[in-house]
Amino acid sequence: MVPDRGGPRVFFDTSTVIAGAYSRKGASYVLLQLAAFGFLDGRISPGVREEALRNVAVKLPGSLAALRVLLSEALYEGPLADAALVAAAGAFSHPKDAVVLASAMIQQSHFLVTLNERDFWPPPDWIKVVRPGVLVEHLRDHVRKLLPADR
Repeated sequence: MVPDRGGPRVFFDTSTVIAGAYSRKGASYVLLQLAAFGFLDGRISPGVREEALRNVAVKLPGSLAALRVLLSEALYEGPLADAALVAAAGAFSHPKDAVVLASAMIQQSHFLVTLNERDFWPPPDWIKVVRPGVLVEHLRDHVRKLLPADR
C-alpha cells in the first residue's frame, strides 16, 4: 500500500523538479509549493532525485540549495519500480522514460507532471500526463467549483 499524504498524488518528472528549483515564477514552482504545503501529494523516484541533483549541480549550481530543500520538504521519494513494470511501461513511453512512468504507476499517482509530455502516452485510465501549467489550471478550476456561486 502506498502511503497517502493528502491531496491528488502527483509524480514529478525531473524536468519539472529542475524548473521549479530554478525559477520562482512558473507553474513547476507553484506545484512544488502546493506539495510543500500539503495541498497535493508530491512524489518522485530515486532516479528522479539523482538526475535532478546531478543536472542542477552541473548546469544550475546556484539552484542546488533550493533543490535540496524541495527534495526534503515537498516530495516523497517512493520505491523503485521492478523490471517487469518498467518493461510494461516501455510500451507507453520513450525508452529512457519507461522507469519514470513505471515509478509514477507503482506509486499510484493520478498525474505525471512533465515538460516532456510527448515522451509519454499511457492509457488515460492509468495516469494523466500533463504539463505543469495544465495541472495548475486543472487545480484552479477544481477550487473554483468549491466556492459559493454568489461570490
